[in-house]
Amino acid sequence: MAPDTAASRGLVSSSPPGAAVRTTIFRSASPSVMTSHSTVIGSASGWSTISRFSRWAPIHAVDSRWSRPVEGGARVPTVDPSLEGGRAVGEVDRMSLAFSHDHVGLSVTSEDLEPTIDWYCRTLGFTVERRFDTHGMIFAFIICGGVRIELMATASKRQAPTDDILSSMDPARLHHFCLAVTDLDAAVSELRDRGVNLIGGPMAVAEIGQRVAFITDNLGNIIELAEPGTHPSDPRQT
Repeated sequence: MAPDTAASRGLVSSSPPGAAVRTTIFRSASPSVMTSHSTVIGSASGWSTISRFSRWAPIHAVDSRWSRPVEGGARVPTVDPSLEGGRAVGEVDRMSLAFSHDHVGLSVTSEDLEPTIDWYCRTLGFTVERRFDTHGMIFAFIICGGVRIELMATASKRQAPTDDILSSMDPARLHHFCLAVTDLDAAVSELRDRGVNLIGGPMAVAEIGQRVAFITDNLGNIIELAEPGTHPSDPRQT
């Protein structure tokens, strides 16, 4: 017997662009969760993701026994409590979170903290925003324009450096951070004069309309340089 989905009963119409989607995950003993109000998106390994467009459930179509009131007097469907193993483990409202980039964090050994601060300040023009101790650890924030890096003196050993961007792609990890420049060739030339290690590029990436190159800092962390920057609002692009 197929699940009695909301779509099959006409309880949920297609959502217009920008409509908030609420997703609930339920643990189910059966491969498919049987509901009278939602569409089963997936049920791998006994987990089923059930989506509903809460603003598009007609009042007359919702069973009041398994629903909850929302603003305006409408009722939003919930799960029939008789469903075997139907325990809700999490619920989020998609499109309700907004982010802006704050900083990149790099862990260093205590003996590498000062040399790393010096490298970024001397080589890339960063300045120290603040230093502080907390929970027995030392931290420093360095800034350059809108770029902010947190250096954490928390590591016990250094990473193995790389001299080739292609070989650095494996294993899976946080691979690099990217700095936008207005003239890639000029930036690469100047950084080479300052003794910076170039491990890739310059190269064109036609699909995104950028040229990029890759360098490493004093500890082997990979930094991508991109021309032009991704964000048109970047003051360096004006």
